[in-house]
Amino acid sequence: MKLTVFTSNQPRHTYLVNLLSEIASETYVIQECGTIFPGLVPDYYPASDTMKLYFAQVREAQSKLFEDCSVKGGNIKTRPMLMGDLNKCSLDQLSDCLKSDVYIIFGTSFIKSKLIDFLVEHKAINIHMGISPYYRGNDCNFWALYDGNPHLVGATIHYISKGLDSGPMLYHAVSEHVDDPFVYTMSSVKSAFLSLKKYIQTNAIYNFESEQQDRSKEIRYSKKDQVLLEELLCGDEVSTESVVYKNKVYTFALADRNYVNSNEFKPYFIENGINYPSKLSSKMQNDIYNLVERTIKALDIRFGAAKGDIIIDNGSPKVIEMAARTSGGWFGAGSIPAATGCNMIVPLLQMAVGDAPNLDLLKPTRHLGCAQRYLIPSSEGVVSEINGVEDAQKSSGVVMSEFFLPEVGTTISPAKNHAERFGHIICTAETRSMAIDYCESAISKISIKLS
Repeated sequence: MKLTVFTSNQPRHTYLVNLLSEIASETYVIQECGTIFPGLVPDYYPASDTMKLYFAQVREAQSKLFEDCSVKGGNIKTRPMLMGDLNKCSLDQLSDCLKSDVYIIFGTSFIKSKLIDFLVEHKAINIHMGISPYYRGNDCNFWALYDGNPHLVGATIHYISKGLDSGPMLYHAVSEHVDDPFVYTMSSVKSAFLSLKKYIQTNAIYNFESEQQDRSKEIRYSKKDQVLLEELLCGDEVSTESVVYKNKVYTFALADRNYVNSNEFKPYFIENGINYPSKLSSKMQNDIYNLVERTIKALDIRFGAAKGDIIIDNGSPKVIEMAARTSGGWFGAGSIPAATGCNMIVPLLQMAVGDAPNLDLLKPTRHLGCAQRYLIPSSEGVVSEINGVEDAQKSSGVVMSEFFLPEVGTTISPAKNHAERFGHIICTAETRSMAIDYCESAISKISIKLS
């Protein structure tokens, strides 16, 4: 069997060539070459510190799954060219490579002109890194993770067409989920390669019943200029609450956000309440107060409420969010009043109607420990029974609770965002640790049975 591969020059591309050469008598490779140092050398992607960091992690994941290899087989004939040159070549110039039984495309520039007509006619197979028809275009597995769809990370093996990633689909290739997003997406590349080799070797590749892509199911059609890179910050997080009056900032609340069970909801970041007072040092808290004030002034918030989310990354507080509103989830209007007696609602209402606010209401009148915990679904199934709500509400230390529970017979799934919670409990006590114990004991009394 003669086989032609249109591909590029990263280790994963040469791995594919070597893999397929094991089942071919002759392997022809048209290799569009770009820099092997993306992020460092400007090419398809610009060179920048952010791109450098991103592609360093890509290369690390790639090295774990694909040996840093060159084309090895004696039955391999390679025609290298610069990325983008393929569409400048005539069919005559490529004639030696166009006499094969099977044609595979992976990682080339967008093929056009007479070459695409030839490849469509000869049922060339494209490896698209993304699950079609949901994700098409560039960097699809990145966007699937960004959109909160890790189950849509993988590859689509489909017949080539004149449109981008739009040909009839043969099958999808996926891998087992791993926490490292770079390894996870690179694993799906390897799954695609191994499955394709098997199906070509057994002549099963053309036995699949192809399926036309349903464009109505498309979630995202990404283009190069849509790539979004975000820095991952790791560390303790706090919530703050401020009132701004006459351009002066009064930050009266700072509490630790609870992410103790965050692994349960990966890859989603879902907070499970707060703990008060903060365990951070006095110096760190002062640094946060100063950062909050500088941020509010930088955003030109001169009047009203300001709610902040701060993370301590490598010993330095950084702003995740600063919004010109009060906090949600009963923080500034629930937990903090219960623990300190501070009342932000009255001065904000006074300001809203043009009266001078009573800012003394932002001064604490008591110093209690406080904890809040949410009822967050972490399993999938049909609700058959809900127990323990009244016992939870009557538990020691409970000062506030609110529930909006699903009805029996409702199908629920693990939460993907904080809005999918079913309620909360707030407890106070003489100390922070006592309040945490009270709150976790109370919320644990509620059970949602699934069938």
